Amino acid sequence: RGEIKNLIYFDASLFYLYYNDRIGTTIETDTNLYNTYQYRTNISESRTYGLEAMIETDWWKIIVDQKENKKLTTFINFAYNNAKYISSNEPAFYGKYVELVPPIIIKSGLSIGTDVFSITYQYSYTKEHFTDATNSTFQTNAVVGLIPSYTTMDLSGKISIKKLKLEVGVNNLTNESYFTRRAIAYPGPGILPSPPRNYYIGLQIVI
Repeated sequence: RGEIKNLIYFDASLFYLYYNDRIGTTIETDTNLYNTYQYRTNISESRTYGLEAMIETDWWKIIVDQKENKKLTTFINFAYNNAKYISSNEPAFYGKYVELVPPIIIKSGLSIGTDVFSITYQYSYTKEHFTDATNSTFQTNAVVGLIPSYTTMDLSGKISIKKLKLEVGVNNLTNESYFTRRAIAYPGPGILPSPPRNYYIGLQIVI
């Protein structure tokens, strides 16, 4: 972790996590009705290792002028996670990926502005991952299965005039259709869609 002349900021971390007798979710079959359902139990030992790194740069200070009260910054945050079950007597679990752990997450953005106003754009990407310990890709009831890769974009702006601060923004700028989880009960069962494009506005008065 560090910075270079107040122009470039960076941070990087490596980690390893061991989890004994981890609780997870799997798929069971009702012997009477032959329906599948999600079951939570102790799965096996798991291990997770990964990397998270971030770098932010103020290009205005690098290219134009370090003393001007203006900014043109970019940032990128990268996370890599490798999470697997490693010691299970059940072949359906051994060597499988731990559920709900995206292997890759990327967030990046651009910010332009001064003390009076600023505009910020953010892009994020999450790679596909599983929702149960058997790594099932599809079930007819949609309780488990893949969570497909998805991207989202957000745009926001701020204006400060004396004691007034105005903030506006758009979430899910491209109106992406995606979901981040599956439910086993109300309001499911099945996928829970994330919000479509939405807008917000806020006004703050500093006394």
